[in-house]
Amino acid sequence: MNLKYLLTVQTVARLASFQLAAIQLNYAQSTITFQVHQVERELDATLFVRNGRKVQLTAAGQAALPLIERLLQDAEALTAAAHPAALSGPLLVGVPETLLTYKLQPILRAFKQRAPQVTLSLRVLNCYDLYAQMMAGALDVALHYNVRDYPAGYQVTTLAQYPISVVAASELAPTIDLITPHQTQPIGQIENDQRAQYQEFFTAYLAASGIHLPPAMELWSLETVKQSVASGLGLAVLPTFCVANELASGALSAVPTKMPTKTLTAVMAVRTPTPAATLFAQLVKQHLQAEA
Repeated sequence: MNLKYLLTVQTVARLASFQLAAIQLNYAQSTITFQVHQVERELDATLFVRNGRKVQLTAAGQAALPLIERLLQDAEALTAAAHPAALSGPLLVGVPETLLTYKLQPILRAFKQRAPQVTLSLRVLNCYDLYAQMMAGALDVALHYNVRDYPAGYQVTTLAQYPISVVAASELAPTIDLITPHQTQPIGQIENDQRAQYQEFFTAYLAASGIHLPPAMELWSLETVKQSVASGLGLAVLPTFCVANELASGALSAVPTKMPTKTLTAVMAVRTPTPAATLFAQLVKQHLQAEA
């Protein structure tokens, strides 16, 4: 089975359009149609149906796509192994502090083992800034929580759903009421980023509920935030994986809320699938999607 044809199928599925796939792959639209039909003929199945101006996967296409993507990933890995010189040069990855500190460490270790000649640079930014820099072409790969959808042309992968928690020192948590509307609590927030998506969810919930807290303290370090919360200086809202150890040990406890949104969706965007970017993206998907 021709790998180029499989890549065409993957691209059509991602963009939901034969025309957009032709533009991205620099083919005539008739070539896209021919290649898709060749794959369908080999599989003896129809992969796409038209839905207005877009196309969508059939049931057979939905079943085949993960296998097609796995074949393409394996082919890319085989090429990289056969041509290690291709895995060199710079790779600039953008990521928020939460994912970098608590999720990416084994991925970074595996990448450096597989691509020691690549100069890997990490840019730690807010998710909105990561999106803006990716759109401006300043990053090769961006991992962040889904704050905005990317336009056609970017390779975007949904990685995992992560719950968020409001936490406080275990002796204080039972005294904090974040359920009763229209009231004031004596304990304030400790934030690591006012524009973090999980912080925005919590701020919107407080405003909608009429719950007032004292002015927040802002600390630009997750570990400092956690230590300050554990010592009783305030409460914090964070992805639950950031405080999993402290919750398990009893240093922190969850504070109940009625927030309507309690999960974050992590996504990855790749601007240009160079060998280094492809390997990095493959490792991210292997680790984070398997973990989810």
